[in-house]
Amino acid sequence: MRWRPSPAAGFDDVVRVIEDDGRLIIAMASGYQDGFSTCWAAGSRLLLDLFGAAWNEGRDARTAFAAARAAFPARAAGLLTDLDDLGGGPAASLLVAALDEDEVTQTWIGGHRAALVRDGAVVAEAAPQTLRGRFAGQVTAEELGRLPDVLVQAIAADQPDARAGELVAPVRRGDTLVITGGGAAGGDPVVDGAPQAIADAMVAQAFAREPQPGYAVALAVRLGR
Repeated sequence: MRWRPSPAAGFDDVVRVIEDDGRLIIAMASGYQDGFSTCWAAGSRLLLDLFGAAWNEGRDARTAFAAARAAFPARAAGLLTDLDDLGGGPAASLLVAALDEDEVTQTWIGGHRAALVRDGAVVAEAAPQTLRGRFAGQVTAEELGRLPDVLVQAIAADQPDARAGELVAPVRRGDTLVITGGGAAGGDPVVDGAPQAIADAMVAQAFAREPQPGYAVALAVRLGR
């Protein structure tokens, strides 16, 4: 993870990992103070805290996702002393991946990406809910590159009907789950290497592009090893 704004943020401000009775739950959040913000550590930390509290109550990832989503807009507004009506107020992205022995269930709203990699190829992907993501595969690569890479869905008070994506995919021993946020979510997943090397490469790629992002985070998990 690399974070450029001040004050600095830590990894657990944007990612939480929960191990529970053979299951692995990974939650990644990005907070935005308003529509002009790219990263807000207090917001992402709040959203992850809300998810964690809801998880502890019911041990169900979908239910905890929904509870955190519902509670976030009002709680996040309370963190800001000067709300900007023009910017639309606080918002967030949240992706939750629930891994068990046989499958991974991914639920998300916003700008994160999660790719399941097998034998050097992506076999299932939760794609960012951005303008480019919406038109991917429908226009040429050149046309896609001219589109602004902006969110079309987020967790926010003015988007109560934002539709969460959900993907359930079978997993095999040796698969790698690559989850990215911030600038790292805009690049193609790295498909070869050890998990830490993959995560480091995704972050490095993000900061090699111009303009450089406010932050980039990546987490890679090798399954069954």
